[in-house]
Amino acid sequence: MTLELKPSDYQNLLSNISAIYSQSQIKAQQTVNQILIQTYWKIGKQIVSVQQKNKLRAQYGEHLLEHLSEDLMAQYGKGFSVTNLKRMRMFFTAFQIRPTLGELSWSHYQILSMIESSEKREAYEKKTIKLGWSFRELNEQLKQSNASRHTKIILPEEKKIFKLQAKYGKLYTYRVKISSKITLPKNHILIDFGFDVWREVPSTLSSVKDKQIVEIRETSKGFKAIASIRKRKDLYFYKAYMERVVDGDTLLVNIDAGPNVWIRKRLRLKGINAPELSTKAGLIAKAYLENILKDIPFIVLKTNQVDMYYRYIADVFYLPEELDPFIVGVKGTFLNQELLDAGVVERME
Repeated sequence: MTLELKPSDYQNLLSNISAIYSQSQIKAQQTVNQILIQTYWKIGKQIVSVQQKNKLRAQYGEHLLEHLSEDLMAQYGKGFSVTNLKRMRMFFTAFQIRPTLGELSWSHYQILSMIESSEKREAYEKKTIKLGWSFRELNEQLKQSNASRHTKIILPEEKKIFKLQAKYGKLYTYRVKISSKITLPKNHILIDFGFDVWREVPSTLSSVKDKQIVEIRETSKGFKAIASIRKRKDLYFYKAYMERVVDGDTLLVNIDAGPNVWIRKRLRLKGINAPELSTKAGLIAKAYLENILKDIPFIVLKTNQVDMYYRYIADVFYLPEELDPFIVGVKGTFLNQELLDAGVVERME
């Protein structure tokens, strides 16, 4: 009896296992999304029920939310801010018949809840499902409709409870490293690529200083370091490819650190903190992050510091369907802030 498999049999086994696991991940995300929507609908119902039963005037209704927010955040975190409680209340008010689960995300329903007309709200809900709009596409459609038809639609407020300070940079910008103990070939310099990685590269510079800023460009003879007017703040800005979401604030990525330099790292998203993965809130945060990044070709990130667990902490940017990393680095959505605004993570001091 042989214990060896034919290569084709092994590949079939590997493909089948991968398919099973991928399907389970999709189902898990769908389940978490359903739980999230169901939970927020029930919370909204409870708030509306108490306010109506006790005939609370608007002023006292707001005080109720502030009191609830204070107690719930002490127990569960920033997901129960006054703003989020208002969104849950509005969600139930707009959808007093519970929406069909599994079709749309909580982000979709936050936007749909802002439409005052029930007929228009139902029409946009059906159209979103039929056309597969993302919540950003839905938001854009409503903005266009509001501008062209003067429909009274109140879109989600832009004001953020906390504003994280994103740090940007310039791709393929590096710093020269000069060491008296390292001898280099002629017309080569030592470059700091970040992540404690130094590498010698060809250079067009006649002379260099320690810590001088340079760019690496591709020429007909390969990659070379050239002079740059960029600043220190432009360093440590990279393109990276997602490997997987570890939890609601941690990513495993493969970083394009420079020509033929690839770094595999766990990144902790800077300035935010997700609930423990062993909790329902932690599973929701992870699924929310996975849903955002599932179709993203790559991310752009800024990192050069580590936390106490030696994970690099990063500001991360993305732009759906954009293939130019330089554009993503300028116009990309700030992922850390998006998660904070969604209420699935807390701000970390």
